[in-house]
Amino acid sequence: MKFEIYYSRAGFGLSKDAKILSEALTSLGHSPSVSELPKAGEGFGGKFNEKLQSVFVLLGVLFFYRRLQRLIFGKPTVVAVHLEKIFYWKLFLHRHQILIPNQEWFNPKQYSLLSFIDGVWAKTSFAATIFSEFKTNVEKIGFSSSVEPTCIQKKGRDYFFSRVGMSRFRGAEVLVSLWRRHPEWPVLKLVIDKSCRPLNPPINVEYLDIFLNYEDYVACSNTALFHIYATETEGFGHSIVEAMGSGAVVLVTDAPPMNEIANSTCALMIGASYVGQKWFSPRFSVDPAALEAAVNKALKMNSEEIQKIVDNAMLRPNSLKQDFYSSLATAINKL
Repeated sequence: MKFEIYYSRAGFGLSKDAKILSEALTSLGHSPSVSELPKAGEGFGGKFNEKLQSVFVLLGVLFFYRRLQRLIFGKPTVVAVHLEKIFYWKLFLHRHQILIPNQEWFNPKQYSLLSFIDGVWAKTSFAATIFSEFKTNVEKIGFSSSVEPTCIQKKGRDYFFSRVGMSRFRGAEVLVSLWRRHPEWPVLKLVIDKSCRPLNPPINVEYLDIFLNYEDYVACSNTALFHIYATETEGFGHSIVEAMGSGAVVLVTDAPPMNEIANSTCALMIGASYVGQKWFSPRFSVDPAALEAAVNKALKMNSEEIQKIVDNAMLRPNSLKQDFYSSLATAINKL
C-alpha cells in the first residue's frame, strides 16, 4: 500500500517522526513518501491560502467533495497520514486520511476537520483515550525513537542534562528554581531556546543554545549519566527514550503519557499533579519536593544500582519499537 506522510517542520520532532514512520512502513513492505509542508501562512499562497480555506470551510466544500469522492472511487490505494495537525488541502487529494496527533499541539480550531479523518492512530494509550471522545475509529499504534548503538559512550556524573527546546511545558522554571536552592548540586545543563529561559539562573545552571545539527546534540547529551525530563506533557517523548537507550539514568515525570514511555524499572519517576490544559492534553507539573527527592536519590546511587536501572533502560527502546511495528501492521490491516 502507498502512504503519503505530511508534516510541517517544528524543531527536530516532526521531521524525526516522519522518518521513523517511513522506516516502519518500508519495513512492513509498504511504499511511503514524505512531504514537508510550509507552516500556516507560509509558502506559496501564504495568507491567501488561509483565507481561501476559511471560505471553503464556511461553505462546506470539503463535505460535498468527500461524499462525491466516496461515490466515485472504490477502495483507496493511497493513504494520507497527517502528523500532529490536519492539512486541509490534502483532504481533497486522497480517498483515505489518517491522523497521528500530538495531543498537546492539536489545535481546537481543527476539531471540525476530524470528521474528514477516517482514523486516528495514537502514539500512546493516553492519546487514544483523549481522541476516543471525539472519534470512534482510534487505534493505539505506539511509536519508537531512533537510538544508534554508536551513541553509547562513557558518561560522567558531574552534571545533569535536559532538553527543553522551545517549549514552555518542559519544566524549566521548576528545575531552575530548585537548582537555585541547591548550590551544592552538580551543574544542570539545559538545551533551551532564548525565548523561554528563566531569568537570572544560578551559577550551577548552564543554558545551551538549541543545536541546529542533531548529531551535535547527541554528542553533547550522551556524555551525561543523569538526564532529567520534568515535562508537563508529551506527544511521545523522544528525548526520554533516546536518553534511556544511550545508557543514562533518566528522571521522568510520573504522569501520562510520560509514565507509559518510562517506569520505575528503567527510570527514576518524579511525582506530579494536574495543573491545567494545553489544547487537547492535560498538563502535569512535577512536585518540587518529589523532584528534590529524585535528584538526591540519583546522586546517592551506587554503581550496582546505576547498572541495574541502566540495563533495564537500554532494553526499553527496542521493546517500544517491537510493539510499534506490531500494532502498526494491525492498524494497516484494518484499513
